[in-house]
Amino acid sequence: MRIILMLIFVFGGGILYAQGYKTPFSVRYLSGYIEPQDSLHISRFIKKHPFHPMPNYELVVADTVAYIHLYIKERERNENPLGSSFRPLNLYIDFKSQKEFRQSDPWNSGRYQVEASYQTQQFDLLKDSIQILGYTCYKAVPVNQTNGFHTFFWYTPALPHSLSMYGFTGLPGLVLAYENWHPKFRQVTIAERIEPEKRKLIKPKKGTPIGALEYEKLLIEIRNRVFNRL
Repeated sequence: MRIILMLIFVFGGGILYAQGYKTPFSVRYLSGYIEPQDSLHISRFIKKHPFHPMPNYELVVADTVAYIHLYIKERERNENPLGSSFRPLNLYIDFKSQKEFRQSDPWNSGRYQVEASYQTQQFDLLKDSIQILGYTCYKAVPVNQTNGFHTFFWYTPALPHSLSMYGFTGLPGLVLAYENWHPKFRQVTIAERIEPEKRKLIKPKKGTPIGALEYEKLLIEIRNRVFNRL
């Protein structure tokens, strides 16, 4: 089944979800590599992988906002309130305005906070299912993949937030696992735990505000300057 989805959020003073989780809550994800023939499970991670390290991340969901927090070292998780530091690729999501604010520092050329509206994505929804942390997750495949990878998302309707590590997805549930297949390796990100969130969450203020279209033009200028120096 192929769909194009736009998200409708339900607001409330702490929504109670399956297995007793109530907003705000956080989902911690671990990233790594798995052999192509192995099952999708953290215990199958390859300890020594030949490619660049993949960041772990956490997704914090409150009533009307969410925050995607990438980190390499465990101490980087201690930020409180969340959003108070500048970290490239961290993402703040406002459900009401359907806006995303991503922190970026392209080629160390300056700190920016990029504002963008939700982007509609198209998926094939499959019946394949797996269990992750007790949740039934279903496979979704992005349409028109052209980057040489085969990408799969595993989402659960039991947590009705259309989010992944990349922000808004349009899927009918929270993504608890992500797979990137390549002929030579298989990158995966899997939810390790879900727990109540006590840290305060604020909208990031560090970084020069810039719109998505303006930022794309800026990226081209910066990229040309960088490559011209090579």
